[in-house]
Amino acid sequence: MAGDLVYFAMDPGETDNVLALLGLQRGSEHKVMIAGATRIGIELARRLEATGTGVTLLDGRRKACEKAASALGATLVIHGSPTDRERLVEEGADRADDFIACTDDHEENVVACLLAKRLGAAHTFALVDNPALAGLIGEVGIDAVISPRLLSVSLALQFARKGRVKAVAALLDDAVEVFEIEAGAGCRLVKEPLAQLGLPRGVLVAALRRGDRILVPTGADRIRAGDSVLLITTTNSAGQLDDFLEAGQS
Repeated sequence: MAGDLVYFAMDPGETDNVLALLGLQRGSEHKVMIAGATRIGIELARRLEATGTGVTLLDGRRKACEKAASALGATLVIHGSPTDRERLVEEGADRADDFIACTDDHEENVVACLLAKRLGAAHTFALVDNPALAGLIGEVGIDAVISPRLLSVSLALQFARKGRVKAVAALLDDAVEVFEIEAGAGCRLVKEPLAQLGLPRGVLVAALRRGDRILVPTGADRIRAGDSVLLITTTNSAGQLDDFLEAGQS
């Protein structure tokens, strides 16, 4: 329905086809602007650099900019306030595909995203850990919130879950969990085709990684030992997965 928040699990090679179905497209050169030469901002810029993405990093603290410039390669590091409208215009915030505000001042992150969105940035993301602010994100036009609390929840879930859990994410106000697990040789997940496993209601096997291949499985497919498995489940059903995961431990 209109207004629904939708997550897709897919082969990265199908991204353009999915965007076409949604009536969207991405430019030939993806441009990202990051506000905040913080630990998160610098690490994000480093990872984007590795993909060939054009990155501009903006921060009002000169020493932080110098540190970022020495740690990064292709990223353009600019000394300037991310809430300075003229500076944002000068540095091309209006042409950014993604504007990500991750300074240590979460109120500033919201203001920076609002400015960038008004100037024409295609998508804006704000680091916000204030529940009152986070609840307003959609209403004011910011596309998504990055929550340190949810990141901490995800890490805690990764340790709490049994079996070979490689990563966990909590989504939709902790109502949904996404697991990446490694299927062990003795794991219940490899015993039968998916349709016959008897997985709890509310659990979906969204994708498999088998070597270099990404598979979107059907009920007739079987998980093999060594596969990386992407599981999506409601938080209420997550505890019922423990028996399916625990048997795969060595």
